[in-house]
Amino acid sequence: MTLAGNSFIGLDDVNFAATSLVGSNLQVGVKDTGGVSRLPVFTLSPGVRAVIYGVSPGTPGGGDVTAYVYHINGTYDSANSPHYRRHFYFSINEMTSLITAPTL
Repeated sequence: MTLAGNSFIGLDDVNFAATSLVGSNLQVGVKDTGGVSRLPVFTLSPGVRAVIYGVSPGTPGGGDVTAYVYHINGTYDSANSPHYRRHFYFSINEMTSLITAPTL
């Protein structure tokens, strides 16, 4: 998570919802918030997906990013919507540089 965390905390102008599928890998952050193409921030392994929520640091109350990372064939868990798979939870506060991640 360190490399991805540094990308989030770097305050780069990234649209983390912008993704592209290259082969069987999903690239995340392939556009900036203006829609201009950029190098991906990170690439997820085959079958791994991420649901990322965040508010820009320039927005009142902004600077927090949360991500739920899961595998499309992972353990079914009906309590975890919208993907219904057991997931890992990550939280990053861009203003304080605090990163919360699971211990693996």
